[in-house]
Amino acid sequence: MFSSMKKNWKGGTSFHKHFLEQLQSQISQSSFCLQTMPLRNHAWLNSLTSWTAIAPKKQIVLPIFYHVNPSDVENLGGSFKTSFDQHEATRSVDELVKRWKTAFAEVGKLKGWHIDGSISDRPETQYIKDIVVYVMQNLMKHQVFLSLGEDTRLNFSNHLVNYLENVGINVFPHNETLGKGEKLPPIYSRAISASNLSILILSKDYASSISCLVELSSIMDRKRESTDKHIVLPIFYHVDPSDVRHIGGSFKTSFKKHELEQPADRVIQWRTAFAEV
Repeated sequence: MFSSMKKNWKGGTSFHKHFLEQLQSQISQSSFCLQTMPLRNHAWLNSLTSWTAIAPKKQIVLPIFYHVNPSDVENLGGSFKTSFDQHEATRSVDELVKRWKTAFAEVGKLKGWHIDGSISDRPETQYIKDIVVYVMQNLMKHQVFLSLGEDTRLNFSNHLVNYLENVGINVFPHNETLGKGEKLPPIYSRAISASNLSILILSKDYASSISCLVELSSIMDRKRESTDKHIVLPIFYHVDPSDVRHIGGSFKTSFKKHELEQPADRVIQWRTAFAEV
């Protein structure tokens, strides 16, 4: 059972962006804990080329210093020193122990929770609540950002969202309409930044919506500037793709109206983003 758990744990580390390290007094005595720990932070894996090829670039490690002093973790003091002395005496692979030490010391430098267990310390249940809130805030990121016009909200787009969510894909749907000239709300900006992929449902009325064009501009900025190859998937819904590329048909009419009502630089920005699709 334990060997099976080790196998599953190693496989799982490459898919999770957030790990909780509970640093109890005995953790450094376990070679299994020490083997998995270096796999949990991209910064520790420069020498592991096979891992760095798949490791997330912004992996979050949250240490919980449970009844131990964080400085003892960073400086390998206290019971941790004793444990590492034992590892060095019993293991023939010096480089492996050095790697464990490096990973362990790095954890001590991270911000986390220190549960000292003293009488003056607050109840552990309060720590647990805080930890859960923190994890939820950091993990509730949308895999797909969906940008759509009002003319598809109740039909095609609605069905698409349902299908995506049914297979376990998180979607940030466009549930609100921005006012004219408004900037993208922070929650939308964060959703676009956190998304792996953006889906654009380009319908006849898409370009008539300022909110859609603001979203589109932000999405294309994300695509141009991102280092993680943000994917943009356009769906040409009852429109000719060439009309999108050359801003023709109903899109031409919409942009002419925007040119009369909106600042010129803003419309140019929208046109550029639209043509790039």
